[in-house]
Amino acid sequence: MTDFIRFFIPFYFIFFFGVSFLGISILVARRIGKNPDVLPKDDSAYGLIGLYFKITIFLYSFMPYSYSYFRMLFSLYFRSAF
Repeated sequence: MTDFIRFFIPFYFIFFFGVSFLGISILVARRIGKNPDVLPKDDSAYGLIGLYFKITIFLYSFMPYSYSYFRMLFSLYFRSAF
């Protein structure tokens, strides 16, 4: 039973999120003729949130890289966390 759960649950979650995100996005894209997952690049609130999201992903993608090179600075700044 544990082997079944160990293999079934990851495949179920991959299938569920694939259908719920990709499937719905493809369905909406076919209905409206545009990609529904694109944020605008204008000065609206949606464009600003998209810009903040891109900046956040960019910064978080370099956090492990910066930690490996500046471990001493991290240990001094976050002394109680280490």
